Amino acid sequence: MSEFRVKAISKLHAEFSVPGDKSMSHRAAILGGLSNGVCTVRNFLPSEDCVNTLNAMKALGAPHEILDELPGYGPVNLRIHGQSMKLSEPAAPIDCGNAGTGMRLLAGLVAGQTFPTELFGDASLSSRPMGRITVPLGEMGAKIDCLGEKPGCAPLKIHGAQLHPIRYELPVASAQVKSAVLLAGM
Repeated sequence: MSEFRVKAISKLHAEFSVPGDKSMSHRAAILGGLSNGVCTVRNFLPSEDCVNTLNAMKALGAPHEILDELPGYGPVNLRIHGQSMKLSEPAAPIDCGNAGTGMRLLAGLVAGQTFPTELFGDASLSSRPMGRITVPLGEMGAKIDCLGEKPGCAPLKIHGAQLHPIRYELPVASAQVKSAVLLAGM
């Protein structure tokens, strides 16, 4: 067997970059769109799911500029023009693709708006249950119609409503549900 020795170094001078994170990128797209002014996002994960959420925010009135792009993948550094919590009614239903995180977070976001929004996705997303978010959002006063072929599944038609605070204990831990409820409360 070979022997391998590692010698300690006294100092490390380096710069490194970690890959973008899906959960953080979804939330950066949404929170950037709600911000007051311009928000620069670096190391955005250019996955189809995250780009769908970014485009959903554009449909809700929060445009973005791509600063750097990864060829063949999408934006990695961008500027989002925040709308100071004042979103706009989308001109058409919003396509979430296969992004369950995007759909659940966006549902929370638009539940308290003054306009209706329809969120839809591909066949896979349309088969996933949305009750984890429709139950607490409904308790807050949101009116959400699940229009899918399967009960409780997407597409979702969310009618903007005045929401109220609730006390809610998650039956199962879920960052998506927590985020949806927090966004609805904003």
